Amino acid sequence: MAFRIVVLVSGSGTLLQRLIDTTRAGEIDAEIVAVGSDTLAAQGIARAVAAGIPTFTHPYEKNTSRTRWDAELRDLVAGYRPDLVVCAGFMKLLGADFLADFGGRIINSHPSLLPSFPGTRAPADALEHGVKITRRRRHGQDNRSRERARATRRHRRNAARTNQGG
Repeated sequence: MAFRIVVLVSGSGTLLQRLIDTTRAGEIDAEIVAVGSDTLAAQGIARAVAAGIPTFTHPYEKNTSRTRWDAELRDLVAGYRPDLVVCAGFMKLLGADFLADFGGRIINSHPSLLPSFPGTRAPADALEHGVKITRRRRHGQDNRSRERARATRRHRRNAARTNQGG
C-alpha cells in the first residue's frame, strides 16, 4: 500500500515537482494526496493543479492567533489522512499542536546552508561566493527538535549578552 503524503510549500515547488515525478514514475511507493500552501500565489500550487493533485491554501493573516492558524492547518492536513507530511520549502514554523499530531511523520526540507548561508537565497548566495558543492538540508521535525532549537537560540543570546557585558 502506498504512503499517503501531504506536501506543504510556500514558493516555486521545485522539490514538489521532483516528488511528483518520482511518485508518478513508481520510484517510491507513495501517493501525494494533497499540496497545501500558506501563500495564495505559490507556484507549487500551480504545479499540483497541473498534476491533478488536490490543493488547499491557508495564509496567515495579521491579527490572527498563531495557535488558531496552526490548529486550522493541522485540521486541513489531517483531513487527507497522511502517513507523511513533507515541508518542501514551507516557510512557516509548525506549531506544537501540529507537531504533536504528526510528530515522527514530518520531513522538513529547505534551502538554507547553515551556518554559512541562511535564508531562502542560500543556494544563490553560496554560488555567488564561489562554493563548488551545495546541498539541500533535510531533517525530521517534532516538538523535541523544536525545543532543542529554542534552547540553542536562548543559549546563544545569553552568551552574546555575557560577552557584551550585559
